[in-house]
This record gives sequence, structure tokens and C-alpha cells, in this order.
Amino acid sequence: MSGTTGRVAAALLAVCALGATDARAADHSARIVGGTPSASGAWPAQAHVTGDQGLVATGCGGTLVSARYVLTAAHCVGNAFGAVLAPSAFTVRLGSDMADRGGQTYAVDAVTRHEGWTSSTTENDLALLHLAPPAPQEPQTLIAEDETALWAPGTAAKVIGWGLTSTNGQGSDVLLEAPLPMVSDDECARAWNDTFKPANQVCAGGGSTDSCQGDSGGPLLVPRGDGFATVGIVSYGTSEGCATPGIPSVYTRIGAPALNQWIRARVPTLRIRPSVAGPRAGTAVTLTADASGAATAAAGQIVWDLDGDGAFDDATGATAPVLFAAGRRTVRAAVALPDGDRAVARTTIEVRPARTVPAGVAANGRTLAAIPDPFAAPAGGAALLRTQIARPARTFALPRLRGSRLRATIACATACSARATLVVSAATARSLGLRSRTIGTGTAKLAGARVADVTVRVPTAVRRKLLAPRVLRGELRIRVRADGRTLSRTAAVTGRATR
Repeated sequence: MSGTTGRVAAALLAVCALGATDARAADHSARIVGGTPSASGAWPAQAHVTGDQGLVATGCGGTLVSARYVLTAAHCVGNAFGAVLAPSAFTVRLGSDMADRGGQTYAVDAVTRHEGWTSSTTENDLALLHLAPPAPQEPQTLIAEDETALWAPGTAAKVIGWGLTSTNGQGSDVLLEAPLPMVSDDECARAWNDTFKPANQVCAGGGSTDSCQGDSGGPLLVPRGDGFATVGIVSYGTSEGCATPGIPSVYTRIGAPALNQWIRARVPTLRIRPSVAGPRAGTAVTLTADASGAATAAAGQIVWDLDGDGAFDDATGATAPVLFAAGRRTVRAAVALPDGDRAVARTTIEVRPARTVPAGVAANGRTLAAIPDPFAAPAGGAALLRTQIARPARTFALPRLRGSRLRATIACATACSARATLVVSAATARSLGLRSRTIGTGTAKLAGARVADVTVRVPTAVRRKLLAPRVLRGELRIRVRADGRTLSRTAAVTGRATR
């Protein structure tokens, strides 16, 4: 793929004059070859950046990373002498699949180039353009430092842009995308020798698809949940030509801790973390939105879309509790800032089906049918414990309690512990001369998925007090703990002298 054609002439001359440590020169006019047109609107955060250098207008790609910030390459924001162009020199187009029309254009009021950028080493090739008015598109997700598994060597990545479609060819009017594999640091170093800097650069490609002149500054993307995350910025490729077999192109390494922190210190971003990894259906999950940059001060105003309907109206604050049904669930968080900037984050959570106690599990001589996960929310939003603790009888015979034969049945889909407590009212305790409202307790531990009884045992001193009453009313309180979670159920019960 390729973009506007004039930009790289100056940068390319500068690089060639400085030379490269490898026999193949680094071509900063980086490039998309072998691509196909993107679906209309598929990449709303893709920006086309035009820089006016007077005699020539240069073109680069860019990525909207908040409502007012576009991430691009450092070599896209300087002139032939290395100086940063004035903000007024830039025009950013968003909301269009076309490089030169459609969508909306934005003025830039500030340019921040990484202070460590140098054309001689090509390191730290990133810059930020601050838009004068905010853009309405949802920003592209940035890869996080600890998400290295998402861009491991061999991962199928994508590069998008309007660059040249072949070496010395023509740029594309329509946005193109091309698949290409992530390449290991060792393989990249073998291709580029000392030119490659793994501390802040990463490689992709080396086959029949590639970025090309005019794609510089655009994103290298890897799958993340139901979308993509920016893992690199198109930086440079070999002067032997775009899509040269065996020679991958080089991208700014957004996952590098120092560069990731540099961006997040300047750009308001959010990142969503679930309290439970791979939760099962009905498990209580707390989502936390970690804020960076200016978003940190506004964490209390974060709003949530938890049901995927596109409206941020389900919760407010830095955390949000949620119960998921089984399946792939995408949630989003957003926060608006006083200057019009806006940070948006999304993440996809794979919710596993509820576990079941296998049919035919025997306990105390009984065989029961399959019982749903005790921690799964039953259909219709009924109480969580209905399928875990068998509903105790509303009435029982007092002689059973006197003989410690009052039982509650529980079913667990995993190892769990249970405690049952029989409690009477304060008035009843006084009338019977009891020192405590609790007249009986019982515990049980289940080593794994099974069904069992919790037997309520009554101390001898209390049993003597129960010889007189004809009726005893109280509450049976049952608490079950498993996987670090505790669930409770209370049932009103009545004991009678006879059935």
C-alpha cells in the first residue's frame, strides 16, 4: 500500500547520505504492497497526515489514539534539515477511506517528537500531533507493555495505509491493508545487522506483502479480542525495494516499556482489567479502568458500556461490577476531559460456560441429576444460590433437631466448604433461657464436584432446652465458599413437636 509520493524524498536523501551499517540502506519512505482495499469504515482511527514543507507536501499515515492525539512517525514531522515542522504545516484527515477527500480535516496546534529520535540510528521513531478540535472517532487501542504474547513471532499482523503498491509504483487512492507475520528479533537482526535496534524497534513481513513509500507513520496492528491493537509504527524498509523476500520491514516498537510509557504519559488512555481471568458464566467480575496521562485525574468520571449496546450508560467510576453470560463479551470504558479530549478503551472477555456437577454423582447413597455451577446466575436473574443449596423444608420435626439430624443439602461443582447455622429470634432465646441466638451449627468440606449434606448439631445444653416448646421458629443460614468466593442463603424454618 502506499500514500502520497512527495514526502520521503528529503528523508531518503538524508538517510542515504548518512549511510547504514548494513550493505542494504534503510529507506525511511516506508511502504503497502500486496494489499487489498479495506472495508469501508473498517479503520476509523486511521489518519492521513499531510505536511506542507513549502515546495513539497509530504504524506504519512497516523493513528488516532485519543480524541485529540494522532500517533505517527518522528521522521514524518521533520524537514530536510531535521527541524520539527510548525503545527500549522500539518493537516490531518480522519473518517475517510480516501487519502485526499471525504471525512473531515483537522488543524494541528502542537507537535511533540520523541526527544530520542535521530535519523542516524532511526531509533525512537514516533511523534504526536495534537488536534486543534477533538475528533469523534473511537481511538485505536494501544498495545500494553505486558501484552507481549499478542505480538509474538509468527503472529498474523496487519499494516494499513495509502502508500505505493509496488516499488517506484503509484500510491493508492483508497485505504489498503495487508497481512504479514511478526518476525523475531533474532531473524530481524540477521537481516539488518547493527541497523536494527530491538530495544525500540520490531520487524514484520519479509514475504510478498509489505508497507511501502507513503505508509510511514501508519500502524502495525495485531489481533486483540474482537479488534486490533497498535503494536508498531511504520518506520523504514530496505532500499532494495518493497516486499523484498527475506528482508522484513522495521517498525517502531510500541510495546517497548520506555516508548509505551512515553506515549501514555502524554496521551490520556484507559486500559480495562478484569478481576477474574477467563471467568465462568455468572461469576461476579469487577472491571477496573487504569488511566494514564490527563485521564488519571478524571478516573471518577469514567463511564461504562457493559452490555455492548454502544451506550456508555451502565456504570460510572474507575471500577464496574458485572455478571456475564457465557460467550465472548466486549466491554468499553470512556472518559471525557475538560479540554475536549476523550479516552476510550475496549476489551473482550471470553466467558466460559458454567461448570456442572456430572450426573450420577453419588453422595450419602444418593444419585442426583446434573446440577449447574453453584456460582452461575440462573436464568431469569434468580438468587445465585438456588441451584447450589437445596431449598430446606419449611418445617421439620423438633425431635430430629434434638437428635442432631437436621440437614441441609448442597451441591458444588468444585472443591468447597459449607457452614450451616440455625438461629432463633432474640425473644425466643430469652424465653428458652439461651445465652445465644445460635442454637446449632454444622460444617462440611467437599473435595471436588459432588453433592453432600451439612448436618446441624445442637450442643447438649441447648438440646435440653428444646424439650419444652411445641413450636420453634428460626432461620437456617447457609454459607458456601469456593474459589475464594462466598455465597450465602437464608431460609425461614419452623420446628414442631410432631409432624
